[in-house]
Amino acid sequence: MFRPRTVPAIFLLVMAWAGARVQARPVRVTLWISGGASGVLTAGREAPGMLGLLRHWREVEDGGFWLEVGGSPDYAKLAANGRPDVLVPNAESLRIGGFAMIAQAEMPWTFLNAGILPQYPEEKLPGGRSMRLVHSDGPKIHVHGLLDESLPLRVPPQQLRPLQIHDPREALRARLPEIRAEAGVFQALVLPEDAQGGDWSREFPDFPLLIEHPGPMAEVYSLEDGTRLRVRPGRHGRTVVRVDLTWDTVTQRFGPPVAEVVWVRAMGTDGLEVPEAFRSRLRAMHPAPDPGAWASDREFEAAFSRAALRAGAGDLALVPRLRRKEIAYPELPEVWRTAWVEEDDVWVRVRVPAQIARGWRDTEIEGASWWGRIPGGDGEASVLLPGRLAAGDRGETWHLREVLDHPEHDVEILDWTLRDLLPTLWEESR
Repeated sequence: MFRPRTVPAIFLLVMAWAGARVQARPVRVTLWISGGASGVLTAGREAPGMLGLLRHWREVEDGGFWLEVGGSPDYAKLAANGRPDVLVPNAESLRIGGFAMIAQAEMPWTFLNAGILPQYPEEKLPGGRSMRLVHSDGPKIHVHGLLDESLPLRVPPQQLRPLQIHDPREALRARLPEIRAEAGVFQALVLPEDAQGGDWSREFPDFPLLIEHPGPMAEVYSLEDGTRLRVRPGRHGRTVVRVDLTWDTVTQRFGPPVAEVVWVRAMGTDGLEVPEAFRSRLRAMHPAPDPGAWASDREFEAAFSRAALRAGAGDLALVPRLRRKEIAYPELPEVWRTAWVEEDDVWVRVRVPAQIARGWRDTEIEGASWWGRIPGGDGEASVLLPGRLAAGDRGETWHLREVLDHPEHDVEILDWTLRDLLPTLWEESR
């Protein structure tokens, strides 16, 4: 039997619900997505680099979260200025920083499809499998990073071990039931480095935001009439992608993401703490190296190889194809370091029998040249190799990798990179 005195209670309940709808407010959450700083501190307008990104992050008024795709071991050394909320490594950063880079507990590296090789039972997987970001007003964002399955043939084993890289698609599919059970959470997926974005966006519709690794130009792709997005940040900190999310405080759901490309202005060091070890990379250098100091690219490669052989105490060096370029804005040395060596790499030194070194030298490798002189007789030769080629280059230089994997050969990762040789080379050309 209906009781008249219950009417006020129902009325109050309805009014309370209506009041909540009136008082409800949308919460705006911003994601700033950068990519490919690649160890560049700043190269002026051409590449603001890590310092430009750090200053940009300090100056934004709406806060939010910062995702860096690619990363660099230098972020830990610059942490006094702030740091990204999420870091996803790539082949270049792992070649240079190695396992030690992602083992830094204070840095938020994330990757879903990695484990520890069974021959290293005492090692633990560093970082989070996925990164959980919680806004102060309640919205939750989960970021899932995926490593490229080809990393073991792009990063020297000495740098990647003890990581084991699993198939990214299989790892993600295994995680999907858990992801689908997380109601009211915005899910963002950072694709493997060489992934075809269109294929992944069709295969995994559960993610309203898919993030590719950086390219020459930043891009924003609208999917499914704007209900989903696929974005790609620009390299070297020149541009970031701003993604705005709106969270409904009543329905506890996110609306469709909206994105735009934002340019990062050239860096000044005011207000930032730059460690003394980095100061030499920021000193003014006028003019930039003159490409005419070397008669041809071939002559420049020859000079570069001599600098490498001296620095690495080597007999033979495999030098990747290098191109001299005119530098329009030579304010800082990193402008031309970035232009002449777009992707940095670590050097690997190995001692092998002279007969093996001669066999390597006589085998042509696309995009690289051998320089130096192998000692006569049956002794040993010290050979310098870029990390990507020493790792096997996805099978293209497997004959090098097979020798380096043999336990009887002494393999060492040197503490300087391809780009590190350029200042020395320039000084010698003056």
